[in-house]
Amino acid sequence: MPIPPGPTYLARQLPHFLGPALATYLTLRIAKTHFNTHIPSWAWVILSLASRPVFFFLDRYTKPFWNARGAASLGATLPPRVEGNAFSILKEIIEGFLRDYPAEVVNRWTQKHGPVVTFTGLTQDAVCITPPSRRIMSELMIDTIVQVVTIVPEHVKVCDLPH
Repeated sequence: MPIPPGPTYLARQLPHFLGPALATYLTLRIAKTHFNTHIPSWAWVILSLASRPVFFFLDRYTKPFWNARGAASLGATLPPRVEGNAFSILKEIIEGFLRDYPAEVVNRWTQKHGPVVTFTGLTQDAVCITPPSRRIMSELMIDTIVQVVTIVPEHVKVCDLPH
């Protein structure tokens, strides 16, 4: 029986999550043994616990630089980024769910920036890829059924219409 994807995903994320605290602990341990420094226990706990938020913010602000550098080394360009921070974008998405059609926010972004946009989520960046046009993309004749394929921002809808 194959392993479900949930535990596999969590196992892959564990080093990223525990790595900063473990690195801080090991650094303090090496400093204590090799440099004969005395670090109080409360400092060990605070520094180990604070390492994860510090790493989170450092990662948040350095990731765009490393992504741009990686794209440039491959001769690629990054998609345009939606303006705003994670909280303003999240607020805009929630207001879109409450007032408009749920994907209306993405429609506005893609009309302004093109069919591919990147936006900042709370913990990761997300990429929205939409077709360049919202109209009917194709009509296929299969026996006596005309299959009309329309692509809307959040999913693909296939409608079978009698001929």
